[in-house]
Amino acid sequence: MRMLFLTTLLALFSCNTIRNQEIVPVSAAFQKEMLQLVNDQRAAGCTCGNEYFGPAKPLVWNPLLESAASRHATDMHTNSFFDHKGSDGTRIADRLNDAHYEWQAVGENIAFGYDNMEEAVSAWINSPTHCELLMSPNFSEMGAAQSGLYWVQTFGNPLN
Repeated sequence: MRMLFLTTLLALFSCNTIRNQEIVPVSAAFQKEMLQLVNDQRAAGCTCGNEYFGPAKPLVWNPLLESAASRHATDMHTNSFFDHKGSDGTRIADRLNDAHYEWQAVGENIAFGYDNMEEAVSAWINSPTHCELLMSPNFSEMGAAQSGLYWVQTFGNPLN
């Protein structure tokens, strides 16, 4: 019985949940390139599926949104899955609340299998639902991250 307790205790303490993993910030070059790709598209306007989105204001980078994106990209990469729901059951709103981002509107794009940022952003632009988030005038801020071949964009509009 004592051995079972110790084994269970060891298993509990050795679990590496995504909330306990160190999240490494993205580089300034990553931020700049992602903002450039997204804001160029927002400035040009585009058709997402059957709906035209006119030019939208540029997004600004937010490190709290980046943190939420990085947490989810790392989670998907570490645990080999692809979903908006995290391995711990969290969704985008949970991840932003955990990052202490006070929001009134949020959105998330995820992608898998792209070797570079241009391919990932192009895939989002060519997918109606993802394109709508990218072009939405309801968002003023963005964060993004990559872990392996997993890409996450997190959009927000703060309360204040």
